[in-house]
Amino acid sequence: LQEATPEQRAGLQETFKTKYKGDVNKMLHSMWDSRSVRRAELTLEHGELSFAQKLDVEMTGLGADKRALYGAIEEASEEERQAILKDYSMMDRITDELHGKNRERVMLLLRQGHLNRAQELYFAMEGWGTDENKIHVTLKDLKPADRVAIQEEYRELYGVDLLKELYKELGPRDYAE
Repeated sequence: LQEATPEQRAGLQETFKTKYKGDVNKMLHSMWDSRSVRRAELTLEHGELSFAQKLDVEMTGLGADKRALYGAIEEASEEERQAILKDYSMMDRITDELHGKNRERVMLLLRQGHLNRAQELYFAMEGWGTDENKIHVTLKDLKPADRVAIQEEYRELYGVDLLKELYKELGPRDYAE
């Protein structure tokens, strides 16, 4: 559908209506969750989704799909991210849908395009549960000077000692790794 022309997408909808005596949108609503329906409707209407449409889809339904939202932002160009930051209605939607650290993370991603290592560690330890894999991947294969730099940046950004936070989150056995 993403690569189909507008005429081909309209033809598909007309064929469905003729063959099955129904509306493709109603059928989608009866079978899929609201996020999947929104994605399909936008794809039928526009083909490949724009960055703003991808964000719209990931914030449709009960609760935003945060991982998909983060991924979409990380894949977006600088120009696309800046356009969203200037779009008051989209920023209002983000404010309504996301709260606390999730909103903070989205705003950092929109401004920067990615998180630095100190920010990755912060969000891996923030909230319910700890993303131990993210911590290990972030710190893996770092030179001692890079580890020190991350610790300094973490203290500068968050006002706490990274090593103490890691120990508190991981416990003695995992921290030793």
